[in-house]
Amino acid sequence: MGVVEIFETCPTFAYGLRRICIEQGFQVVVFRSSPLEGPSERADMVIVDPRMAGQMFGRFLTGARAVAPVLVTTDAPDPDALAEYRRQGANGAVHRDADVVVIADALRAVALGGDYWPAPAAADGSVDPGRPVLSHRERQVLGQIALGRTHAQVARTLGISQHTVDTYVKRIRSKLRLGNKAELTRAAVLDQHSLI
Repeated sequence: MGVVEIFETCPTFAYGLRRICIEQGFQVVVFRSSPLEGPSERADMVIVDPRMAGQMFGRFLTGARAVAPVLVTTDAPDPDALAEYRRQGANGAVHRDADVVVIADALRAVALGGDYWPAPAAADGSVDPGRPVLSHRERQVLGQIALGRTHAQVARTLGISQHTVDTYVKRIRSKLRLGNKAELTRAAVLDQHSLI
């Protein structure tokens, strides 16, 4: 899928992240623990830990974004920090404790030029870092279902096959732990954005 460069403070996390990238078809060419050198021109995606750059993070992020899409790894998806990452040009963020499936979804979404942001915190401020986050395409399918469209209509609207829609629906049901079409439709209509 492309060349990934990882800027990370924790070698153990970087190793795991590298393995996930390779399993998703990426070529990981660089792991750096210092922001002194920015990403190379051959990077197709940059993954960065904000702690690595400290006060220089904004400048690093701006420079990295000029080279390739950027995915930020975060310990706590603080809404203010996420908004600042987005303002500075990051394409997404993923919680460091997220499930492997969630991290893989984030990698694919950002690599394909999309955005990927963690679910907002609950009213009590808690966040479930392992809670599956829907991919951009899964959100599109769920949005179409919320409009009451059939799988065939969703396929025509999104320009994909009905089989592909069926696959997305199965993945959405699995991620959100929904049993049937009625539960899926209800979840989509009630509050689609809180599920994402």
